[in-house]
Amino acid sequence: MTNTRKGAKTQRLSIRGSVTRAWLLFTFLSSLFTLPASASPRTTVESASSTQPNIITIITDDQGWADIGYNNPGKVYTPNLDALAAESALCTRHYSMPQCTPTRIAAFTGRYPGRFGNAGLAASNEPVFPHGTLNLATFLKANGYQTYLSGKWHMGASEPHGPHHHGFDSSYGSYAGAVGYYDHRYRPGTREEITWHRDGKIIEGYENGKHVTDLVSDEAVRIIEENKESDQPFFLYLAYHAPHTPLDERGDFVDTPTQLDPDNPKRWLNEDKIKWFNDPKGIIQSEPDPEKRLFLAVIHHLDHGIGQVIKALDESGQRDNTLILFSSDNGPQVNWPGNAYPDDLKLTDFNQKIPFRGKKCDAYEGGIRVPGFVHWRGKIPARKVDSPVHVVDWLPTIAGFIGAKLPPADDGAKTKSSGEVQAPPADDGAKTRSSGEVQALPPLDGQNNSALYLTKADPPTRVIYQLWGRPGKRWALSLGNWKIVYYGKKEPKQADWHLYDLIQDPKESNNLAQKYPDKIIQLHQLFVTERAKDRKTKSNL
Repeated sequence: MTNTRKGAKTQRLSIRGSVTRAWLLFTFLSSLFTLPASASPRTTVESASSTQPNIITIITDDQGWADIGYNNPGKVYTPNLDALAAESALCTRHYSMPQCTPTRIAAFTGRYPGRFGNAGLAASNEPVFPHGTLNLATFLKANGYQTYLSGKWHMGASEPHGPHHHGFDSSYGSYAGAVGYYDHRYRPGTREEITWHRDGKIIEGYENGKHVTDLVSDEAVRIIEENKESDQPFFLYLAYHAPHTPLDERGDFVDTPTQLDPDNPKRWLNEDKIKWFNDPKGIIQSEPDPEKRLFLAVIHHLDHGIGQVIKALDESGQRDNTLILFSSDNGPQVNWPGNAYPDDLKLTDFNQKIPFRGKKCDAYEGGIRVPGFVHWRGKIPARKVDSPVHVVDWLPTIAGFIGAKLPPADDGAKTKSSGEVQAPPADDGAKTRSSGEVQALPPLDGQNNSALYLTKADPPTRVIYQLWGRPGKRWALSLGNWKIVYYGKKEPKQADWHLYDLIQDPKESNNLAQKYPDKIIQLHQLFVTERAKDRKTKSNL
């Protein structure tokens, strides 16, 4: 049986690893039913293509609001990202979670990370959701897509909890989080140190000697070229390690880790001969701070890699039928003590200055308001979108773009009277009732923004919920322009909150809690509702 983009379709799923009962039932049902065109679950949305688009989600690592050219012109050299953003729905209030793993959980599953337990509320190499959890890869695979990962996984840093067990046909990169840019190891001496893999197997030698951004980009280009004649659309989860530390740009001097020139401590060794430090506009060299220059060089290299991916789409004739969603995973790191990863420098104040309070791991805007846009050339109008959106919206929004229905959270795989096979449910596989039945998660937290991007229709005012730390240290919730914030280990009470008006005070410097007590009451009750949906367990399994 094969999947095609048009006409009658037969669903086929390849299931790897441990799966829930619902997945097994879904696989059995999908082998029995050939769907007539009128019953296809992959109907198109108005204004979208009659064929399913390829889908690429791009996540960069620690790229703050101002670490991209279109938010900081003349200070950051990112011509490829800027050009892509100029043809996109550019989100001015685009939110992530405060740190890497929590953001990836939200983007990948359509649920806030606390819904699975405490393990994923901060950066973690532990498994952060059970096998069988509905996610981008499983959902798109159930709708006829080939599924690929290139780059950073960081949602379970061992093979039994790796990408192959969560819907990917092929995966390449690191199981764990940040890696040395040239030797591709995680933190030396840890159990996750050896992490560079392809399709569930560690790559011998870890491809030592080539920059991680080049490896991840080259893999993405290979996938695009491999699929140019395919009858199936592809989904590529493209997760870059840059610009997370350890910052390292060696150019042709691959055996010489980045270091200051002993004869000129305000310059990096070989800086004049390394192209990533020398953009054609001279932006990077105009920065007097060497640590900021190094970071800008890493961003330049990252932008070039993304440019190669877009070039591959253009040259293979797939650009106009490819939906691209872009986001950073959190705000800027700002300072770094070094010595955690291979060839890891100590760095101070190395990001670009942002117009918000906070940084990475903060629930203030600086930690969670990040660069983001949605691109589909010829389908999505180029404009600014000021409505608040979040990476947790990616799954339902993508479902909206391809016209595929998401399953209810508490259902098993079903067939409709028409014979349509629905995608598997969002079972968490973690808790079982006495009968052995899988306990389902609450409904998805994300909202479908496809109409917002396609037709400029503003969505209703929505809640955005933030929680960082295990079990919780930094808490926030916003509704429209109003936001409450609390820092503390205990569960926040109504009197604990600070209140900010994000439109009048985007830097969150003027606490209005005393002036607007009714607003505190309203937002606290919304917080209580959201917090009640979280699993307050140490393990997410």
